[in-house]
Amino acid sequence: MSKRGSLFPLLVLFLAALLNAATAGPNPEISQELASIVEQEELQLEDLFRIAEESSPAIAAARSRMHAGSGSLRRARRIPNPQLGIEVEEWSTSDRLDRMDKVKLVQPLASPGRRRAAIASARAEQTEAAFSLDEIRRRVRFEIHSLSARIFYLRELEQTLRVLLEEARLNHRLAQVRFEARAAPESHVTRALVEVLDLESETRNLSLERSRVGEELTRLLGGLRIPIERLAGMLPEDGVLADAENLDTENREHPANRAAAQRVKAAEANLRLARAEWITGLDVFLGYGRHKASGHEVLEGGVSIPLPLFHRNQGTVERNRARVSEAEHQARMVKQRLEASLCVVRARCKTIRDELQALLQAVQPAAARGLHQAREGYRAGRLPFLDLIDAQRTHSTVEQRALTLRRDLVLASAELMSLAGAGAYAENESKNGEEQ
Repeated sequence: MSKRGSLFPLLVLFLAALLNAATAGPNPEISQELASIVEQEELQLEDLFRIAEESSPAIAAARSRMHAGSGSLRRARRIPNPQLGIEVEEWSTSDRLDRMDKVKLVQPLASPGRRRAAIASARAEQTEAAFSLDEIRRRVRFEIHSLSARIFYLRELEQTLRVLLEEARLNHRLAQVRFEARAAPESHVTRALVEVLDLESETRNLSLERSRVGEELTRLLGGLRIPIERLAGMLPEDGVLADAENLDTENREHPANRAAAQRVKAAEANLRLARAEWITGLDVFLGYGRHKASGHEVLEGGVSIPLPLFHRNQGTVERNRARVSEAEHQARMVKQRLEASLCVVRARCKTIRDELQALLQAVQPAAARGLHQAREGYRAGRLPFLDLIDAQRTHSTVEQRALTLRRDLVLASAELMSLAGAGAYAENESKNGEEQ
């Protein structure tokens, strides 16, 4: 084989490696602190919050917007750059030496009022971006909190279905024994088997729901995949804060309210800037010239001021005035929506908790006793098979209903705490806005 033929496969492999390197997606780079959290065998809800702080795309985008506001503030504080020009004046067409060569330095100067207004506008927008970051951070935390409740629900639902499936199989074996003893028709066995198959189908469907929840968690964490089995915890028995009725109802510190109020201030600052921009500033210039033929040297200086004869930025002023009004309406809408949501969620928490307590205290024990009595009565031949099936379905419905209510109570509690800034949301947010 020739050298050319022997090198051809190596060349193909080399090109393939380059193609794979070019098309492969970049590995996500995470900090050492985040890596240490991710490597834990068990993760708490607070750990997911800390992971999302660094990996969530929504939080990262809001943080970048806040940093962009810092750049706008620095730009507003800067003095415009000077301009250097070279000119030729009074150039005679008959004598090329009869001309004046000049070097001119022009320094634009913004008016003090316009500069102050520009700095105030940039600072207000940066503060609004900081409050928006807090708003998005709380929203992401609430979504993660809700997902954790769904994860715990699926985990306990699987255990509940396993117990219910054992009971259904026990009823199926009982019907089989009575059928073999010629004490019951074969239809009893078939009906009991249908109940077993229904519960087995529900158990299989849980894997699809777990996959869906896992993908939602991965999306919230910016593609960082964490097995949901590593999330430690379970649904609490009561599922709600004991002092839920005492939570603050005014939402003064909710980041959505702060962000909406700051948007009004930013709009007002932009309006003041638009009013100050009708005078753009002035240009101060200093020039040095030398007559080419005679060698005479000259110095010149001056100031140029724009004359607002045809417009004084009325269009921008009118637009920003309308935006101030829009921001004020939006702020009122946000405040009213938060207050209404808090009242509704508090009422929903109370309703779910009352229903859950009644179910756990009276209905659930009665359903368990009814299933036991129906099974013993059917085994002894005192009760018909339909009574056993009805008791089994009632018991299954009550068990799953209790679990669903516990999940709904945790979800409502998470929303309540998110709205009122309590529990997992009680910590102070970034405070970036106040530090500007």
